Amino acid sequence: MAEKERIDWTGRPYRLAGNLLEAFERAKRQKFVVGRRRNLLEAWEKFCLIEEIPCIIVKPRRQHAGVSMDIVHCDFVLNDAYIDPISDAMHEASEPDAEITVGLDFCNSEMVLPDQAETLAAKMWKIVDKARKELSSPVTSQARKRIGKKAKAGGSREIANTRPARKGQG
Repeated sequence: MAEKERIDWTGRPYRLAGNLLEAFERAKRQKFVVGRRRNLLEAWEKFCLIEEIPCIIVKPRRQHAGVSMDIVHCDFVLNDAYIDPISDAMHEASEPDAEITVGLDFCNSEMVLPDQAETLAAKMWKIVDKARKELSSPVTSQARKRIGKKAKAGGSREIANTRPARKGQG
């Protein structure tokens, strides 16, 4: 396959070829990337930075998948109306003992059930895209820091091991 040259946000070229280029193009269509290769993930992160869209990454593994979403480079932060549905979706798709982090501009779970990972990423995109359209207004770095301080002072939105047991598990 012919190798295509892309330009990253610093102006330096990076290269994706074959399966990685196909995975990158698929990620642009579905709004999240699935993979573990460093150059694919870096290309996706830079693309999201340039386009100012949420960076959702699914890292498949044998027993679990890692799913993360970063919106720190976007012009909005999540509020409770969007954090709660994301948290619920992450709890539904993760193992009961998973450590799940859900915050104003970052979400992560490293113990997502493999068959649920891409579905979770799609749900997260739907929720955050709706938030992006409704909450989109320039957020300065100073305002983002104040929002973060308020969240920490008022109780962290981090959720770890608080998922109720599934039916039939006790």
